[in-house]
Amino acid sequence: MRIQPGEVYRIQWPYDVAVEKDPYAIVVSEESYNDQHVVVVPLSTENLSDSAARLALPEEVLGRRAIAQTDKLTRLDVANIIALESGPLGTIEEEVFFDLNLAIGKAIGAHFFPGEFEAGWKPPGSKRPDRGSIWQSIWQDSKTATRPGLVMSDASGINDYVILMPLTSQPLEKKPLPPSCVDLGEYVAQADRVEIVRTSQLREYNDRVDRSKFEAACRAIAHVIGAEL
Repeated sequence: MRIQPGEVYRIQWPYDVAVEKDPYAIVVSEESYNDQHVVVVPLSTENLSDSAARLALPEEVLGRRAIAQTDKLTRLDVANIIALESGPLGTIEEEVFFDLNLAIGKAIGAHFFPGEFEAGWKPPGSKRPDRGSIWQSIWQDSKTATRPGLVMSDASGINDYVILMPLTSQPLEKKPLPPSCVDLGEYVAQADRVEIVRTSQLREYNDRVDRSKFEAACRAIAHVIGAEL
């Protein structure tokens, strides 16, 4: 069975960032990006506080109130979807998915609206994980070795986590990149593999990108989630 954007499933949450036990999540990417994972937004049915980066869903989606936590946007292995063979527990309507895309944009400091794309920008520092900075990080699949990632959301006093976009070394023979990837010179950023990480997993500041590269990374995320710019 093919997983579709907008579908809601119960999932096993593999990350250290706190969510409800076995939370619900909305799929926001096409499964075709990779047959082993999708990009999801976890839902909260207990803590219903909202913000600019969190979206209240209609009760009919799950039969109860729920908040989409777009500031915890992350990839998820398909193996972590509970009872996938039984199909989705709910599906959000197109207009709700549009609002969800707007909220995801706000989570990374961008405005995802047709014809009005904009990414807020301030040069990141090296002391804390600001948007646009590159840090060596511990990832979910590498508990000891660090790999570089581009910070896509700001940490705050409340949130001890960031959305991180993994970077891979540029191949010796450059080839055209898919819209889900961004050429950063030395690295290639992969928007379809964004991951939520605790700030304590960020070990060392490496570098930062300029405004144009950060905007390109935001556009790559918009492409992955199907946001029309």
